[in-house]
Formats: sequence, structure tokens, C-alpha cells
Amino acid sequence: MAGLEFTAGRVAVVTGAASGIGRAIAAECSSRGMKVVLADVDTAGLDGFTSELAGQGREGLAMRCDVAQALDVEELAEVVYQRFGSVHLLVNNAGVAGAAGPSWTIGETDWKRTFDVNLLGPVNILRSFLPRMIEGGQPGWVVNIASLSGLLPAPGAAPYGVSKAALLALSEALSIELKQAGAPIGVTAACPAAVATTIAASLRPATAEAAAAVQAAASGLAHGMAPAEAARRILAAVQEGRFSLFTHAGSGALVADRNSRLLDGGDPVPPDWSRIPPSGE
Repeated sequence: MAGLEFTAGRVAVVTGAASGIGRAIAAECSSRGMKVVLADVDTAGLDGFTSELAGQGREGLAMRCDVAQALDVEELAEVVYQRFGSVHLLVNNAGVAGAAGPSWTIGETDWKRTFDVNLLGPVNILRSFLPRMIEGGQPGWVVNIASLSGLLPAPGAAPYGVSKAALLALSEALSIELKQAGAPIGVTAACPAAVATTIAASLRPATAEAAAAVQAAASGLAHGMAPAEAARRILAAVQEGRFSLFTHAGSGALVADRNSRLLDGGDPVPPDWSRIPPSGE
């Protein structure tokens, strides 16, 4: 379907908007004249961002919202519709890295928290916002920030990869369902590789041996693509009407290799992240 244009006055709701990709997407939308709604659990980060936008004369609304809590999300939707009356761009960006270590060493609490935020968080957002968006009948778009790890599961980080694989499956089903419902709302599933965000701070080693892997992950992210560049590529995909997006060059080749092994019945291998330039070029 045709993509969504970011015209002045349209409304964007972004979760995980206090930092990283979410903040960069919200800033880019605001720079194009959109009204932005910033949702996050990081109230200090939200305060700083809203002050920055206010200083630039831009319109926005910030609310503390834990996407894992359905009541928080429903309150967010009610406030947004009372304030603006419509939503055109819905960005599910909030996420946590989860626990690191062999799958069998990671406790139920860590598995549950990862899925509560990375999968059920977007589900909560969709359940509260989409009925209102569909009823409004205006053009709209849903962006789910998945991950290349959802297509290239990495050993030692199963909860994160599994949650992102589930988000990709949800995105595909959602896209088909919206078409079947005749709703003028598209879907983009973005699959970034390394982006220079602070998500590694939420990565917890499940074993002493996993501590080095956590440090390596944080170092790799620090040298990743700038969030502003990732945001520009994601929003360009929305404008082009793309369902899927690999933000980093080399991602498609790795996914194609993995899919070939699946079709041939071959054994899985660890992703060769060295084939993806950190800058994404």
C-alpha cells in the first residue's frame, strides 16, 4: 500500500521515546511539523526531551507509561485522544535487552520481563490505539521496532531474540489483518542491527561466564549506527510503504544464508556480525 506522509499537524505516538531510536524518531517527526506523544518509564529523560522540544516551539505531550502494564497504556490512549483526537503514526519502540547466558540458566522472571515489554508491550499498545485509529478512518501506520536478532537468533541472548522473532510474526499477521479489515493503516517491521543506544544497560548476565558477553555487547552497540540515522531510514520506509526494513547493509545476506540452512535442514550457526558494518553503510 502507499506509504504515510508526515504532514504538519499529524500525530505520532512513540514508546521508549526518552532515548535511543525512539527519541530520534520523535525528534524527526517533530522537525517535520508533527505533534509528538512521548511515552517512557524514564521520566527524567522525558522531562529533558520535552524541554528541548518546547525550546524549539514544537508541540508535544509526554507521559510516563510502562507498556507492560495494560492500564498504563489505556490511560495513555485516553489522554492522547482527548488532547489530539487522532493518531496517525504509532511506533512500538520500547524494549529491554533481557538476560544473557545459556537458555536453561535464565530464570522465569527474566524471560517474563523480556516478553512483557518486547512483545506484550506492543500488543497492549495495539489493543488500546488501533480500535480508535480504525474508527477514525484516517490514514495511519504502525511501526514495530523488532531486531535483526529476531531473524538471526544469537546464542546467549535467547529471550531477546525470541521476543523479537515473535514481534515480527505479530507484525506480519497485523499487516494482513488490517488489509482484510479494509483499514487504511500500514505496518512496518524494522530490523536494526547495532545502533548506538543504551539498551545494553538492561542486559543482565545470568551466569558469571556471561559477564564478558554483556560487556562485548555494550561495546558493540557503542560503535553502532547513530540513532538519528536509524530513525531517518525507518521513517523513509514508512513513506515508501515498505513492510520490512533492514537498516544495515549486509543484513539481508545473513538472513538469506540462515533461511537457506533452514530449508536444507542444516545446523544453526552463530551470526557472523562482522559481515555487517557498524555504521550500517
